[in-house]
Amino acid sequence: MDGMDFGSLNYWAIIVAVIFNQMLGAAWYSTLAKPWMAEVGLTDDDMAAMKGTPRQSPTIMSVASELSVDVVC
Repeated sequence: MDGMDFGSLNYWAIIVAVIFNQMLGAAWYSTLAKPWMAEVGLTDDDMAAMKGTPRQSPTIMSVASELSVDVVC
């Protein structure tokens, strides 16, 4: 497999795609939060107890994987 010419990539399009994907996911999951909580048996008190726990790693991993897929495809 030949090497890819990264100079021809539209980096602004990649950044916009990543941001849009994150915003779409946030909108999707914020609208489905209550039905999901009811389905898995969590209450608002359970969610409040989880506040302050580190949850940044899934977001960082998601952005990194989106960037890698955008660069490769």
